[in-house]
Amino acid sequence: MLLKRLFVGIVVAGFLTVLLANVSPAADPPGTQQIIDNLKKWFKDHSKDGVMGKTEAAKAFGYTKPYDAAAKKDDKEDSTKDSKKEDKDKLYGARPDYQFMKKLDKNGDEQVDQKEFDAWAHELAVKVAKEEEALKKSGKKTNGRGGMSGLQHMTHSFGGR
Repeated sequence: MLLKRLFVGIVVAGFLTVLLANVSPAADPPGTQQIIDNLKKWFKDHSKDGVMGKTEAAKAFGYTKPYDAAAKKDDKEDSTKDSKKEDKDKLYGARPDYQFMKKLDKNGDEQVDQKEFDAWAHELAVKVAKEEEALKKSGKKTNGRGGMSGLQHMTHSFGGR
């Protein structure tokens, strides 16, 4: 009898494991994929081989040189240290290319790769799509496109020109 209960318990536990494993997370709001596609196109247009360095970021945000191009060589070498992070924020914090690199460059190599960009782009796209959905539900007047586009949100969030 004990063996039978143990067997039934194992079968039920296995069934629940399979059942719960097939539960998918909440679906992205409508419009998310279109926003992601627009953001990915922007990244592709402004990066080299799926990687955006400081120079590419500067150009993407309308500058001719990276935010730290005028820094002395000695300062540039020290600028990668965490102790200089506050100094960099004071010096370059108003530059959208700096803000972009700071937010998206998760591994600190002063480049944003496709994986880093895609993770951030999905997060932003979901946020924008939810905002647009809320605007539609509220009946508020928008700019005819349901609010700002994903690219407009991106540029705005980094203080872009």
